[in-house]
Amino acid sequence: MSLEELRRHFRTVLVVQHEDRRKYYFRFYDPRVLRVFLTNTTTIEVKRFFGPVSAFYCEGQDGKELLTFKRGRAGVSATQSPVSRGKPE
Repeated sequence: MSLEELRRHFRTVLVVQHEDRRKYYFRFYDPRVLRVFLTNTTTIEVKRFFGPVSAFYCEGQDGKELLTFKRGRAGVSATQSPVSRGKPE
C-alpha cells in the first residue's frame, strides 16, 4: 500500500459524528485516545478503523511499555511489551 492510500484511509476516520449530529475531530493519533478507543470498539468499528492497517502501536499509560493492537475475528487483541531505554549518547 502506498503512503497516499494510507493517508486517504486515515482521512476517512479523522472526523466523526456524535449522536447529536455534531462533527468532531477524532484524535486517534493521540496514545491516550487510541488506547481507550481500541479497547472499547465494536467489531464493525474495528474493521472500518483498521482498514488496510495490520497493527497499531502506542505507548502505555505510564510510558514504560509498548502496546500493540491487532485486529482479530472477535475485535482487537492487545499485547504489552516493556520498553528498554538505553543510555543517551
